[in-house]
Amino acid sequence: MTLFALWLALVVGVPQVIGECTEDDDCTILPSELTCCGECEPAPPFVAVTRDVMDALLLEHETRCARSTRLCHPPTCEAPANGCSAEARCAAGRCVIEVMGCDKPVS
Repeated sequence: MTLFALWLALVVGVPQVIGECTEDDDCTILPSELTCCGECEPAPPFVAVTRDVMDALLLEHETRCARSTRLCHPPTCEAPANGCSAEARCAAGRCVIEVMGCDKPVS
């Protein structure tokens, strides 16, 4: 999975499922924003990925940031609404998101 595909999943705003797993510990949730100056905690729309995908994304990101000469400004993070949380789980070999206490977007 490329950085662009993961970025597109976040921008589209639809919960995505990326990667294959065998147990819950294989899955994690992407940060809601990832910059060379920091990252934001996961927030809706949540995106579940395998830890291998997350590791590859972070390595690619770190490599790109190491080459950057731009000034650094930490991201402005939006916190999820009170009581809104998510957990990444493995279900039938896929990382899925279990969302609790979040309003469902109306489409």
